[in-house]
Amino acid sequence: MNIGNKSILAKLLATENVSVEHKNVRTAYFDLKERKIVLPVFKDMSADLYDLLIGHEVSHALNTPLEGWHDAASSKGRGFKSFLNIVEDARIERDIKSRYPGLTKNFYKGYRELFEMDFFGLDRDVNEYPLIDRINLHFKVGMFAAVDFTAEELIYVDKVSTCETWDDVVAVATELYELSKCEEAMTDMVEEMQFDPGQGDDTDEGETEQVPGDSEEESDDNSKLGGSDNDNEQTTDEEVNEDVSETIASDDTTEQSDDFDPVSVTDMNYRKAEQQLVKTDAPDYHYASFPKLDYKKWIEMDPWKDFPKFKFIRKVAGEEFGYDDQDVDHDEAVDLLLNRHNAKNRGYINMMVQQFEAKRKASQFAKARENKSGDLNMNKLWATQLTDDVFLSNTVVPDGKNHGMLLVIDFSGSMHDKMQATIEQLLIQVAFCKKVGIPFEVYSFTNVRVRENVQYLLQNQRQEDLQIKDDGLTILKLFSSDMSASKYKQAVRNLIALSGLHADNNHRYDESLPYAHRMDVDEMFWLGGTPLAETVLLLRDRAIDFRRENNIEVLNTVFLTDGGNTGDLEVSGRSGFSRNESIAITENGITTVCDFKKTSWSMRFQDMVCETLISHFVHTTGSRVINYYLDNASKNDLRYTYVNVNGWDAEEKFEKNYKQEWLKEGFLQIDGLNGFPNAYILRAKDLGNVEELEVKGESKGDLVRGFKKFQGSKSKSRKFLNNFIEKIA
Repeated sequence: MNIGNKSILAKLLATENVSVEHKNVRTAYFDLKERKIVLPVFKDMSADLYDLLIGHEVSHALNTPLEGWHDAASSKGRGFKSFLNIVEDARIERDIKSRYPGLTKNFYKGYRELFEMDFFGLDRDVNEYPLIDRINLHFKVGMFAAVDFTAEELIYVDKVSTCETWDDVVAVATELYELSKCEEAMTDMVEEMQFDPGQGDDTDEGETEQVPGDSEEESDDNSKLGGSDNDNEQTTDEEVNEDVSETIASDDTTEQSDDFDPVSVTDMNYRKAEQQLVKTDAPDYHYASFPKLDYKKWIEMDPWKDFPKFKFIRKVAGEEFGYDDQDVDHDEAVDLLLNRHNAKNRGYINMMVQQFEAKRKASQFAKARENKSGDLNMNKLWATQLTDDVFLSNTVVPDGKNHGMLLVIDFSGSMHDKMQATIEQLLIQVAFCKKVGIPFEVYSFTNVRVRENVQYLLQNQRQEDLQIKDDGLTILKLFSSDMSASKYKQAVRNLIALSGLHADNNHRYDESLPYAHRMDVDEMFWLGGTPLAETVLLLRDRAIDFRRENNIEVLNTVFLTDGGNTGDLEVSGRSGFSRNESIAITENGITTVCDFKKTSWSMRFQDMVCETLISHFVHTTGSRVINYYLDNASKNDLRYTYVNVNGWDAEEKFEKNYKQEWLKEGFLQIDGLNGFPNAYILRAKDLGNVEELEVKGESKGDLVRGFKKFQGSKSKSRKFLNNFIEKIA
């Protein structure tokens, strides 16, 4: 069930600030004070039936006072309440279909589906039922039920169809209720007059004379009306109300008219049958509002303003043995590292640009071909009564300026041995975006720096919102496409300098490559935890603004990480739930819940929160969200991760993909990993690991073998970037 989509429908129908919640309850109800519709978690069903149920409950919320809801008590008894239900349902459903004519078809198809499922519990021809039941079927099922009315009965049908207010409903329901009492009394009188008057005088001497109401015939009638099958037992009102086929009867017709409580059998059967639609094993959803936070106060929007110059060193061979440290000026070291990076990657960046432009031109050509047949088809105008599809759809993005890119880089401690290669890949992507004119922004995230303004922000969050608790949350805006040329150049140099902090051992002992001391950098650039959930939460609003500011049609948000979420978020003061509980994030009528089909048995509460936030990010920004997960996992670790996301029956598929993707290409696609709709595990050791061209010997064969090895290494190291182009184009 897609709770989110149906909540959007409810919000649109309500046209006011009415919240919608799905909970593990037996029936729908409306919290008048909180203006909140609470719906059961329904089983999978047709779209028409779902729209019927949602539309019905929303109209109750808009039109019905508290005393008119199905589960509200009535001073006249449960029987009268069923009359109120029928008349009120007719009124509120007429109102919602009048407001939204498109729902008329949904209501008709939905009720027809329920009728065919025998929700009304019909055991005989519909026209043999009392007037109130035929009115119920007439207004719910319509002509499909083929209900007949006499001229006198049509007067009451018209009264039901013209109720405008709740007072009208009460008045008409009362008339029908009293009429049903008279109908029942008249029926019993006719049946009694059909008995033989002398039947009681033929008793044999010595037999006990039967009192009225004890005859076999009357016993049968009492059974039909709710009497006990056992003459020595009394049927209580509660027992009668539990069985919708029973009603209270009396042997005296005058008393029966005053005390008898008629009931609509079809309404009572329908209320009971509704339970068949409810998912009884559904989790208990706890709702939290998506917070309205000013991301500019949480994110360091200009982290480079006080970026320091720090000391670089390089290892040089000692005179006798070992290596000595040699100091290198900061700017000189950055120049060396930057020149090496450009020489290594300039050609590949140009190839990425050519590849992207080729795909973009192919898309433009595809669109142009569609537009040739996009003229109004005069011969198809008749079809507008059935469909709006009189033009061919346009779905191809016209050019690169309508693309946008958000890149989010994990600065967690476990990235230390991958950070140099990651920064290299990041700079390649940034250079690519600039060359093709794609608007972009780059952010890093971790949780190492405690800031005073964050402490203040943490203390001023609303209790009903999803709340951030991490006082060390650190998100930096590293790049943006609207940077000035000088700021962009400085940002590139600063990132190159940072890469020197994470040089691997080969780099450290390469005399041509300097590296930096780790403690010479500001703490905001240190590596720490992985507050992925908080980052997704705060970047959501930025994604919406970024898209609007740049008129972006296709937004890609790429997360480059090497681990799952370690963030700390709370829902209504709670940081954990039991396994039968879950959270639902609500915002402007949109509700996002964790997809339990992909929720593994090993998922923690914070993982569930993070997955829900990623899904909410996708729904509310319209962005394609991709995760590249860096790992050097063994085959067993990969198998465990794969089946944990896809289920234990996916082992055979894993074996196939392991051979075709991981061994040959250096990546494994596992959509749903950590809640990301598109996820790829990348072999971290291949990232940025490009060997130099080395030829052993002078023969032609040595040259060919050396070139193949070089090309193979270069190809593997670029799988991330090749896949990157495929995904964003």
